[in-house]
Amino acid sequence: MASVTEVVFNSEELYQDCIKPYKREEVSQFLASQHDIQVTIDPSLTLQKHVALKTTPSNPFYTELFNDGDLLVYYSERPRAPHQLNITFGERVKHLKDLSSEDAQKLHEMICKINEVYVGKLGINGFVVAQYSNPQIRHEGQYTVELHPHQPGYGDTRNFLDKADSNRAVLFDDGNYTNLEINYSDEQRDRDIAFWKKELLTEQPSLSDQHSVTVLPARDRLDCGFKSGKEFAVNHLLEYFENNGAKIINKPDVHFKLSAGSQLEQKTWETASCAFCRSDIIERQKAFELDGVVVLYNFRKMPEAATSFLILPKGHTEKIYALNPSEVETIHLLKRALTNVLEERFPGYEIVIYNQDALSVGQTVPHAHDQIVAIDKERIPMHWSMLSLAYNPGKLGGVSKEEMAAVTKEFSILLEQEVQRLRGLTEVQCVAI
Repeated sequence: MASVTEVVFNSEELYQDCIKPYKREEVSQFLASQHDIQVTIDPSLTLQKHVALKTTPSNPFYTELFNDGDLLVYYSERPRAPHQLNITFGERVKHLKDLSSEDAQKLHEMICKINEVYVGKLGINGFVVAQYSNPQIRHEGQYTVELHPHQPGYGDTRNFLDKADSNRAVLFDDGNYTNLEINYSDEQRDRDIAFWKKELLTEQPSLSDQHSVTVLPARDRLDCGFKSGKEFAVNHLLEYFENNGAKIINKPDVHFKLSAGSQLEQKTWETASCAFCRSDIIERQKAFELDGVVVLYNFRKMPEAATSFLILPKGHTEKIYALNPSEVETIHLLKRALTNVLEERFPGYEIVIYNQDALSVGQTVPHAHDQIVAIDKERIPMHWSMLSLAYNPGKLGGVSKEEMAAVTKEFSILLEQEVQRLRGLTEVQCVAI
């Protein structure tokens, strides 16, 4: 029988501050019943805060792969997964609000070209597109879009350990948190850099419709790595507590490395329908609609109301590759509008925008959609760990009808006002030009 892991804080106040905005009783009961973690208070305990730095900062602009005088593509010094790429517009664009409609179209075209290389040359069938309202520490003051592909060998399978590490890297890669070990040498990185320098200057064959649109009922979805994914999230949570002064007794000694084969612990799921093509779901969750693109309030219960939304085209497409120029322009406008509204509503919070472009990297509904999340930067490790452990306060199964109605009503008004304001600014700029 496994030993119970004990987390000791020196005061109730420190524990409650550490787990905000979650409730003390709910968190303690959840950890004890689901993960054999007991939280206790010992006033004689001296604050720890001595965890060694486990993540080494990596330069996302290690090597320039492409530069047309405006848009630039880089290879990371130590990528989270092979072929992770980063796109910027240099010093000209510092924040999402600085990204023009023309920039958004150009960015989309480059992502599509990279996708053609991923699929046609490398067998990479999915990647996460990560964007931020403001530059992260690693971005050196530039608006940067990160492309995180799945790990090699999992093109048709969603590995929960890979997905957990990808989410960690997107949300917070600058803390004292254990990484997933990957076997990737400097020599292989240099070969990959040479490959990309060539391919980004080469005309790529267009992808067929099978890479863009899902015909439902779809192929079976394959999942694996459930146990290791949970252990990964537990380990992060314990390190977060440790970083905030707690003493950990009987901490599991674990190392995380992907299994050699994707068949381990595999489960098969059938994707029979697309939830985002159902009119009842769209109408229930819709906060705003513009030119065939909708903003939905996320049904998944978050620790704070009005912090998680989805933006998606009403027309069915699985991949962002198939978005047309009009949809790209409208989605970009709504990203800016929603980001501005969230920054006003939650001062000091981080706005993270990410698109999981395939089932292999976490997409659960086969319909292209951006997820926009507002979160307190200091609380991201706690927030991410609890959601990764399937924490659900009150076992609600999702947000209540009352919360859904209140948030969608409020944001329908706020988004209407912000879209009109942004369009007015654009018209003024056009007249000035």
